[in-house]
Amino acid sequence: LPDTDRVPEHIHLAFIVIFDEADSGGLEVTKQSIESQAGVQAKIFCCQPNDIQSTKESISDKEFVILMRSGDVFYSDMSSLEIIDNMKNGVSCIYTDSIISDDGYELPQLMFPFSLDTVSSGYMITNVALSSKLFKSLDINEKLNFLLGHDIITKALHLTKVRHLAEYKFVLPSRKINIKEELSSIGVVN
Repeated sequence: LPDTDRVPEHIHLAFIVIFDEADSGGLEVTKQSIESQAGVQAKIFCCQPNDIQSTKESISDKEFVILMRSGDVFYSDMSSLEIIDNMKNGVSCIYTDSIISDDGYELPQLMFPFSLDTVSSGYMITNVALSSKLFKSLDINEKLNFLLGHDIITKALHLTKVRHLAEYKFVLPSRKINIKEELSSIGVVN
């Protein structure tokens, strides 16, 4: 007989898929990628960046939260479990490397360990995984879109351990973005 004590329970994940008028076409692709994740009981919330704060009320305390953007897909069908498996030893926020795909070309998006001392040296436009407790405690800046992950990680550093996984967990479509207005919302002037 198989050892059923070693069979992991399904992990409860709340996926928040951020979209705006510029990228709403990728919602189905992202939903299909989420549904392909093995061993996950998924709740999917699709919202515009300024609606994330109100989405907090729908997240249960036993869930983990993964923020994605419309058009993003997971690198493998185990990516979400691999990310959440690293939420231990006081780590409540994780970000990873990604691959940016553009007409068949793939470009690695390598992130670096995040620190408040070096935060001004680069802006991270990234997906973020959080515990529900941390997610609910953060004040989400509703003026942010592409710098949302950066802002969440910066705030999380004041409250918990943040971990960078130097592994590809997402494939992101190439996007044209403008963060000029958002920089002023996080107190940066260029």
